[in-house]
Amino acid sequence: MGKSSILNALDERLQITTGGLHAKRGTGRHTTSSSTLHDLGGGTFIIDTPGIREFGLWSLDRDTLRDYFPELEETAGLCRFNDCTHLHEPGCEVKARVAAGEIHPARYDAYVRLSEEIAD
Repeated sequence: MGKSSILNALDERLQITTGGLHAKRGTGRHTTSSSTLHDLGGGTFIIDTPGIREFGLWSLDRDTLRDYFPELEETAGLCRFNDCTHLHEPGCEVKARVAAGEIHPARYDAYVRLSEEIAD
């Protein structure tokens, strides 16, 4: 997959060990043996994993989901309704700020997708 190589390209300070290509297949070799969290600065963290292609979220509900989107939570107090989910309510300040470009639409879209996947 080349995840470690991509991380090294993103931040040369990481210097994560990578292996060469397989001589016959021309594909990479597994060199990462454990998951490692890297701090890229500016509040950005990324995990380098050995052979994992997908992550899941467990024990997450809509109330705790909000904790992972601080830029939404900072604005939530200005919504028309105290229990606003920021999905469909009128007078939602979060949606207004997304529309105004003050909250990045990709972050809001991620919030919406995760919220829709969480069972009530």
